[in-house]
Parts: sequence; structure tokens; C-alpha cells
Amino acid sequence: MGAEGHRSLVLRCALLAALGFAVLLAAQVTTRIEGQVRGFDTQPLAEATLIFQHLALNQQHRLPTDLQGRFSGALPPGRYRVAILHQGKILWVVALEVAEAAEPLRLEIDLEALRRRAEAPPVLDVELQRRLRQHEEDLARRMRVRDHYRQGLEALERGDDEAAIRELESARDLEPSEALYQAQLGEAYAGAGRLSEAVAAYEAALRLEPDDPALRNNYANVLARAGRTEEALAAFSEAARHAREQAAAVYFNWGATLFRAERYAAAADYFRRATQGEKADAMAYYFLGLSLVRSVADEPPAGRHAPEAREAFARYLALAPDGKYAAQAADHLKRLAGPSPR
Repeated sequence: MGAEGHRSLVLRCALLAALGFAVLLAAQVTTRIEGQVRGFDTQPLAEATLIFQHLALNQQHRLPTDLQGRFSGALPPGRYRVAILHQGKILWVVALEVAEAAEPLRLEIDLEALRRRAEAPPVLDVELQRRLRQHEEDLARRMRVRDHYRQGLEALERGDDEAAIRELESARDLEPSEALYQAQLGEAYAGAGRLSEAVAAYEAALRLEPDDPALRNNYANVLARAGRTEEALAAFSEAARHAREQAAAVYFNWGATLFRAERYAAAADYFRRATQGEKADAMAYYFLGLSLVRSVADEPPAGRHAPEAREAFARYLALAPDGKYAAQAADHLKRLAGPSPR
């Protein structure tokens, strides 16, 4: 038996949160703004983007134009710098003051009229252009990261570890500072049996998120699979320090690692800890009972650990009467009861 109950804490966080997209709460006070943009040919400027940069709050608000060049939205009051972006180029930048008002603010932007009024070609804000270009590049990169990550998870779900590795390596390379991508890559490496690479991926994730108990738990599991038992036990110890509500899973895996190493008395201690709490897993009770039985293999069935072992097997059967180890648990209960009286 290889402690088949060895489990990993789930790391698949919500995708948008993993990519670092922040949800900005709307300001309590906003002014409705609507209008139209006309291009240098005096025709409506379709599919452009107006980027409103709030000078005091340093916030950006992006409003797209439709096929008639119209746009609408709501903005917090204040002074703005407005860039008109079309096909990746900034066509013009204007200043705008938005006051608090109940009625919508109408804004008509005629680029040809602005050009005619200008004594010279507009001197665009170089820093703003750089920041906007960087913003667009970041958005494009995040989209690529998201696609690689999604395809990697889909490959993991269907058991195609090599395809998952290719996609998750691409996500990791595009966003090396994101612990989630390193950790999921570690999971893919482990699934493919590439354990040394899995360990390295989890170590990279832990350098970014050193206090994450799920990362430390999974890292310890990979170390155990790689035969690095003592390092795995130290990693479980560190994971337990931060585990909080995930403590039972960490203790179970800790016990499973000791069980595989045939250190049954020590394994029983951690399986015992894994049964604490209202939502204890049935598997923890089964392996607690089995560890107790194996730790006193030379003692008669009515040995000193028999009562606790009987209770553990009974709890397993109560929680999982049709579970994977139900027959074995029932058999252990019969043997622990001792010989029938004559």
C-alpha cells in the first residue's frame, strides 16, 4: 500500500485574480459624459478609444467609440488629460475639466477643427505616449498569458501532461513573477514524472509566495515522491505553521509520508492530528487505525493501541461505509475484537 490517500491542496485560483486584474470600485460621485469624435476627414471616428487620465487621482478611464464615433460613460469630477487613440496611435491630446453635475456633459471632438486652430502640429505628451504604449503591451501580454494558462489547465484536466507543460512554461516565461504559474507548472512536471523539475518549479513559486501553505504542502508532496523524505518532512512542518484551515490536509500528507517510510508510530501521530475538527476526512481515520496496527505488529490484537485503532476503523466505516477501504476496515475491526469466546 502506498498511502494512496496522499492528497494535494488545490491551487487553481480564479483566473482573473491570478492574472492580477484588479476590480476598481466606481467613485461615489460621477458625472455622465457623452459625445462624438470626428476625424481629420471630418467623418465620425469609429472604433477609437478615449483615454481619460484623472490628473489628481492618477486613474485611467477608457471609453470606446462606436461606428458613428459616439461614446458615453461616467467619470469622477476633476481635471483630465484625454488622449484619442486609434489603431494603436495617439491622434490628439486635449485637456478637460469635469464638474459634478446632474445633467450629462456633452463633449464634441473634431480633430480637423483642432488641427486647423493649432498654429503648429500638436506636441503630444511623450511620457503619456510611453505609458499608453506600455499599457497596451501589458494588456496584450496578459491576454497571451491567460490563453497559455487556460490551455495548460485544460491539458492537465484531460491528463496530457506534456501539452500542459508546454503551455504553462509559456505562461511562466511571459509572467515569471506570478507564483501560480510556477506552481501549476510544478504540478504538470510532477504528473509527467519529471520530479526534479517539479521541485525546482515549486521552489521558484515559494520564493514569490513564501507563506502560502498550499504551495508548501504541494512542494513537500513532490519532495516525498522524489524520495527526499527528510526534506519533505521539514517542508510539511513549515506548511503546518501557516496552514490555518488547511491544517488537516497538511497533517494527512505529513502522516502519509511517514507511513510510506514505514515510520508507523510517528505517522499515527499526524493522522491523529488530521482527524481533529468537524470536517475530518474519513481517510485520515483509516490510516490512523492502520498505522496503529502496524506500529504494534508484534503485540496481540488486544494490545495497548487496540481501542484507539478500533475506534478509528469504526469512524472510517461510519463516514465512508462504501469507501475504498471499507472491507479492509471491517476486517481489521474483526481481528481487533480478538477471538470469539467459546
